[in-house]
Amino acid sequence: MNDFKSVIESGEKIEVADKFSVDKNAVSGPNGRISRSVFISRILQSKETMEQQYQLTFYFEGEFSSIMIEPDAILPNKINYLSKYGVAIDPMYSSELSRYLMLQKQMVKTTKVINQAGWYLQEDVLSFVTKDSEDLSFGGNLSLNKVGSYDQWLQGIKDFVLENVELELVLSISLSSVFIAFDSFTLGKDIGSGVVNLFGDSSTGKTCSAILALSCFGEPTSQKAGSLMKSFSSTKNSMIKSLAGLNGIMLCFDDLSSSSSSDVSDLIYNIGNGKEKDRLSETSEMKEGASFVTQVLVTGEESLEQYTKKNGGLGARYYELAGLNYTKSSEHAEQIKSVFQKNFGFAAPMFAEFLTNYNVSELSSSFDDIVSQYHQRFPKANNKVQRFIKRIAAVMLTAKLIQHCFEVSLDIDGMDTILCSIIEKQALLLDYNATTLELLISWIVKKQNFFSIDGDKPINSGDYLGEINTKNGYVKIRKEVFDTIIVDLGLPSATSILKEWKQTGITKTESDRLYYRDSNKSQFVLLGVPIDVHGNQQKEESKYE
Repeated sequence: MNDFKSVIESGEKIEVADKFSVDKNAVSGPNGRISRSVFISRILQSKETMEQQYQLTFYFEGEFSSIMIEPDAILPNKINYLSKYGVAIDPMYSSELSRYLMLQKQMVKTTKVINQAGWYLQEDVLSFVTKDSEDLSFGGNLSLNKVGSYDQWLQGIKDFVLENVELELVLSISLSSVFIAFDSFTLGKDIGSGVVNLFGDSSTGKTCSAILALSCFGEPTSQKAGSLMKSFSSTKNSMIKSLAGLNGIMLCFDDLSSSSSSDVSDLIYNIGNGKEKDRLSETSEMKEGASFVTQVLVTGEESLEQYTKKNGGLGARYYELAGLNYTKSSEHAEQIKSVFQKNFGFAAPMFAEFLTNYNVSELSSSFDDIVSQYHQRFPKANNKVQRFIKRIAAVMLTAKLIQHCFEVSLDIDGMDTILCSIIEKQALLLDYNATTLELLISWIVKKQNFFSIDGDKPINSGDYLGEINTKNGYVKIRKEVFDTIIVDLGLPSATSILKEWKQTGITKTESDRLYYRDSNKSQFVLLGVPIDVHGNQQKEESKYE
């Protein structure tokens, strides 16, 4: 029997081996009632060790409660100990109750327990595993259970999320975790794991948004056992370890400010890799780290840019929702918490089932169409930006699929506007050869009065910024000036940019250096790009002061 508990709760009576019966009120034997209602509702068996545990469900103080017990707890000489949990046991009938449970457990289907959650491939069958799954169950510490009511969860979406494009976007990002992991098993678009940072002022509803996102999967309340809401106060190794084995299950790391810069950049890098570190076992053998594919939420009042500027390549592994207002009022925030902290764990399994029933070729084609549309809108995108666009396209496709899966209407155009602004911003971090160079050339033209042009002295006698040679097509900028420009323009570190430009020949320098040195050993950035400044002489205050 797949769901013994549901049958009992519905009011039906179940006969056990022609000797006993159980309903929601009592267990009865050949000579009448022997106990209040009690039964084994699940049998869990580790796929790795084959050890079993029983979920014992019993009627206590007006409702059914459940505990996990070892198999020997129902033996005649031990069963009386269950009374300390609230199980009603009359010592006169303890042997008979033990006999009943021994027979009744044979009617319950055994569920294999694994250390993976979300998508799991077994013998060419792809399934979505949570704590509540029938054939396979997640054996980890995360509370990936269904709690409350799906109808209440969906009503909460309709009442407090719809017609709020920021929250609709958070919902779509959340369930895109399911799609992105599904892609790794089926479509092969190579999107991979990533980080999404919700940052802004403390009163904008970031925590409420995270609760909404996590409610799709399981327990969203940080104070509860097994919560999917984690803290940055943990070590980076423990944070990555908490992701091990999760394929399409979102976690959230709260309060970015409590972590160091190196820990944050390492965390983003490791999440993007989708794998925890290999470690030595107790027998000194190298044990391969567990893999994962998912999206991780981060919340705080700071941008990730300040943590990642030294490694501009991290820009493909994360993006940010900056300065958005997710909640309309404190009342709206409390309404969101009230619904989604009590009703959770339904949406992700339901969306996963929807994906498995979807035609794979149609799904692949729909994704490619969205990617193509973004490429047309960002025609100058380099390979890194194009790869990042796939991450954004996954969110947009998920939003469109949500409408069909849950029969709701989302503001697709509004989300698209926000997502396009994210692509534009992330391109500044990723496309050094185009976007950054264009910004720098524009800056040079505006500040040309502070440059020596073709041997002539600068028009402005203030700060000397460098030299422009229009005849030979190069610009020479003082090192300290270039470093300041990069900071002021909000770009990745000067080192990251110069490494990229050196590889593509934009900068001219010695083979083992990033900067050009003149005969006085002064350091410059030497750009091999022509700049037409004639006829555009304008007096302007130097930005470098």
